[in-house]
Amino acid sequence: MRGAVSLALALAATENAALPPEVRQFVGILATGFVLFTLVVTAPTMRPLMRLLKISSLAPAEIAVSQRVIGLSLSSIPQEIETVGRQHQISPEIVAEVAKVYDGHGGEPASAISETGELPATLRERVALYVLADREQEFCLEYFESRTVSRRVAAALLAHAARLRDGARSDGVAGYQRAAARILEFNAALRLSRAIHHRLGIARPLARLLGDRFEVQLATRFVLQNVIAFNREQIEEVFGAGPRTAMAQQLDQRFTAIDRAIAALKLQYPTYARQLELQFLARMAARLEEERYRRLRAESIINQDIYEDLQRKLRPRRRAVEMRPTLDLGLKREELVGRVAMFAALDPKSQHAVARMLRPQLAVPDEVIVHKGERGDAMYFISSGAVEVRISPTPVHLGSGDFFGELALLVADRRNADVVALGYCQLLSLAARDLHRLFGTEPALRDQIHAVAQARTAAAETG
Repeated sequence: MRGAVSLALALAATENAALPPEVRQFVGILATGFVLFTLVVTAPTMRPLMRLLKISSLAPAEIAVSQRVIGLSLSSIPQEIETVGRQHQISPEIVAEVAKVYDGHGGEPASAISETGELPATLRERVALYVLADREQEFCLEYFESRTVSRRVAAALLAHAARLRDGARSDGVAGYQRAAARILEFNAALRLSRAIHHRLGIARPLARLLGDRFEVQLATRFVLQNVIAFNREQIEEVFGAGPRTAMAQQLDQRFTAIDRAIAALKLQYPTYARQLELQFLARMAARLEEERYRRLRAESIINQDIYEDLQRKLRPRRRAVEMRPTLDLGLKREELVGRVAMFAALDPKSQHAVARMLRPQLAVPDEVIVHKGERGDAMYFISSGAVEVRISPTPVHLGSGDFFGELALLVADRRNADVVALGYCQLLSLAARDLHRLFGTEPALRDQIHAVAQARTAAAETG
């Protein structure tokens, strides 16, 4: 590969008329010499050099694990040989002669198995994590090859599994946990799309990226269920009960975190969550249907014409289930205003006037909507969802119909607490410049907001 690249670059240089002839000749000679040196010297000596430096040798942990796996795989062969011998009426003496190679009493396989060393518990756990991450990658590939998940989702799942493997290899359980937490984080693209929505009111990029996030999390949960089953059935046999239990704890923590994230989605967007689950099962059903047709054809139960006709009928249904539903963030201003009890009592004309002053905003789980100590430039009405006002000694939870952030505007002071979204929240923000305009046109709203603000101030002073 390096030689081919060098020749390609050299060819580009030698055919460039802008370079002097002597430079082009020098580049051609130099590139040719490098390629010849690579072929004649580097290639033949690379493998011996790697053996000399022990670069290609397996680590002790990998050797021990591979020996243990080989031992477990070969341990069942004597019993299987006896079963085959009885079925084919082969002499027991012949069966015993073949089986003794694998029964630990002679032969090379048995001697290799007997040398398996015992690994320290921490090292076994690290290698077990690495094995689980590798198996997770294989499950992701199986889902992609069967078209159960899209290419985009499969790429995200494979990248996440690779980070899990690298984390387990470099830092054991701690590295694995850090990598596992990344799938729940909101990446830079999502943060940018949220900023665009907050500043400019453009919701499409945010809706698309949140849709990707929801789909990846749902697929991750299905993959994790397979990994949990693999850990339960296979890991103890190779690594022992201790590592299996430790791996089960790690996987359960990941599953709980993913399940919590999906529950937050279902709470705010139940229709979209249902559509995603329906799509996943429909894709899996199409895969199973295609496998049945392929098996029937392989067994000559149906002929080629019938098989092709069944495949032709399956294609449009498969294309239909591969189209991901569109996520509606539900940020239509008039609808959000109508869900706030304070605004619902207004007449339609007043509601419309108030709606023009408000800006829809989506808060994601654990997002800090307002920061303690900052200067307030807006107050917020909760159309749906819940937030936590982190004040001492006891945080306060606010839900649909409540509002927060008004004190900093009314008394022209800094924020006195962080306010954090407990899930996906649909908010309406009212800028400070529009607050007094609202008070002038809607005195009833002014009185309600002032009453709540006074009560909160009194509670803070006495609490």
